[in-house]
Amino acid sequence: MCDWAKKEGASFHLSGKKAPGLLLFKQKIGSEYTKTPENVDQLKLCDTVIELTKRQKILGMVISTCPKIDKKSFYKSELKQKAFAKQSESIIDKFGYFAEPDLNYLVHSGYRFQQLRGEIDPKRLWKAIMSYFVGKLRFAVAFHWLRCTKTQLNTMRFYYCMALSALVDKNAYETMGAASCASLSVSEENKSYLRLCTICKMPTLQQLAVMNAKSVTKQIYLIDQEWFSCPNGRAWVKEKLRISDLCKQDKDFYPSFVRENLRGTIIEDYWKLGKIDITDQDCDQT
Repeated sequence: MCDWAKKEGASFHLSGKKAPGLLLFKQKIGSEYTKTPENVDQLKLCDTVIELTKRQKILGMVISTCPKIDKKSFYKSELKQKAFAKQSESIIDKFGYFAEPDLNYLVHSGYRFQQLRGEIDPKRLWKAIMSYFVGKLRFAVAFHWLRCTKTQLNTMRFYYCMALSALVDKNAYETMGAASCASLSVSEENKSYLRLCTICKMPTLQQLAVMNAKSVTKQIYLIDQEWFSCPNGRAWVKEKLRISDLCKQDKDFYPSFVRENLRGTIIEDYWKLGKIDITDQDCDQT
């Protein structure tokens, strides 16, 4: 690879924030974890040893193989840290990693929109929340829904509610109550949260995740249609061409099958999430 880089006049980031990092995904199978490959700590890129890391930002998404529990962690209370650690370790045991959304951005945005309530036109504020808060929330939301902890998702909902509360000229205490404000947490079934989304004509976190999963699944389908197909032989060739055209023409088209060799993978999880029916919910999904 280094010879190719020299030939093409390219160079790699070998130091600083963009330096290469190596994540080790260890899954728990039965009572034992998968074994670590030998000499994995000696892998190099252009004579530079690739550093082993527990957290890496990949295409804007933060992947972690170990929960961050210390004085600098997002959750300060011991109770929250224990819940977060237990949930993240459970996800790591199953998949080898878990996702970390940018909670700090959501916190700052939630407080900022609270400062703006009553100061600007509600329609303009609605557009701003949709662009800056929901836009950030929407990024990789299906991945976060599938690979984040319940604690992280509840935190995301709380600051989402804080931003939405500004639309009705209220604070989070007035719309969500003392319990949610004390825990900085809102559950998926919280009636005040669902009502607030309906009143503000905003999508719920689940709706965003389902819409994102549908989009990702359709994109994957166009890359490799055989992953989502069961027919064999000549019948499958004709079916593939027919469904390919249908997928391009019909925005509501969605694959109805996932190959057995993809069962238990992130692709099947995306596909299952995208199948959830959200058409009967009142929130505006545009």
